[in-house]
Amino acid sequence: MRAIVRDRRRAFIGSQSLRKLELDQRREVGLIIRDPEIVRAIKKTFRRDWMLTEMKKNKRRRRRRAPVHFLHLMLQPMLGR
Repeated sequence: MRAIVRDRRRAFIGSQSLRKLELDQRREVGLIIRDPEIVRAIKKTFRRDWMLTEMKKNKRRRRRRAPVHFLHLMLQPMLGR
């Protein structure tokens, strides 16, 4: 599913990507929504999903760094630091 919110007044929800193949050659389906309440709900969902994705990315980054930090702490006594 694809969703686009435009100018906070209209939204598009559909199956197509914005690639030439989907726009020109494939049969795809989509809806243009003008109901302000539904558009707000789509926008809110997008923001929540984006925040969750960013939080997950940040967690993975911290997790990746942790073993390096742990190794550094283990080696400190051996290196005399």
